[in-house]
Amino acid sequence: MFTIEIALRHTPIPVFVHRKEAEAAEDLYRTVVQHLQNHIQTGERTVLELTCEKMEGKHSAIVTSEILAVQMLEKSSATTNSGAGFIR
Repeated sequence: MFTIEIALRHTPIPVFVHRKEAEAAEDLYRTVVQHLQNHIQTGERTVLELTCEKMEGKHSAIVTSEILAVQMLEKSSATTNSGAGFIR
């Protein structure tokens, strides 16, 4: 399972969506980054609609101008003390 974590402006908790396959996670990561780059270059505000493969029925819509950062994580089977997040 792969997690795409999106940090939003003025929001303490990031938005998480999950993908089962690495290729699908990479595609989503690249899509979010492209929307973010487009906003930075043109100032155009668009809405990015996301769904989650882990929690069926979970839908999120994000205004691209509010995205601060995005990261992709692979859930490993090893137990660690740190969870997903930008701050460690």
